[in-house]
Amino acid sequence: RIYTHGQAFAQCQEWLEKHFPNVEYTEVSSTSHGAERAAREEGAAAIASDLAAQMYDVPILFPNIEDRSHNTTRFVIIGYDFEAPTGRDKTSMIIHVRNQPGALFDALEPFRKSGINLTHIDSRPTKQERWEYLFFIEFEGHREESRVKCALAELESHCLHVKLLGSYADEDQKKEMELAPKEVG
Repeated sequence: RIYTHGQAFAQCQEWLEKHFPNVEYTEVSSTSHGAERAAREEGAAAIASDLAAQMYDVPILFPNIEDRSHNTTRFVIIGYDFEAPTGRDKTSMIIHVRNQPGALFDALEPFRKSGINLTHIDSRPTKQERWEYLFFIEFEGHREESRVKCALAELESHCLHVKLLGSYADEDQKKEMELAPKEVG
């Protein structure tokens, strides 16, 4: 039996069908819960992160089994404190704009004017009104940077609600820096 979250099964479907076509797949609430279940059940396995494998002391038998190598799953850490700027940061927020033509454009225009790159935009229904949406937005920069502060101040004048979720080190850029060739002097 293999345990994991439904999304992880979907991301590894081709590999699983090729290597374990006759094994029972059991969907659980999270990949780490899958690792926990596999640790307690003899003969069971899980599709989970390296961290989950360490936490529940289960061996990693087959790393990198995703069907598409560029596919990733994002996780967030929720806390009360904002991280200090690193110089290579991203910021996440949720905004709610009026349901009218150009409202999202008007809200995001301050980022273009400030030269701030938007790296992710996702919409979700508000569940309050039909055709009303919240937008999850991620952008390059830290909430303490002056250009970000200016863009956020202007953004607020175009939104019904703005919730700043946090600023944090850009993990993608951090990895690129770690992999970049080092100068030897």
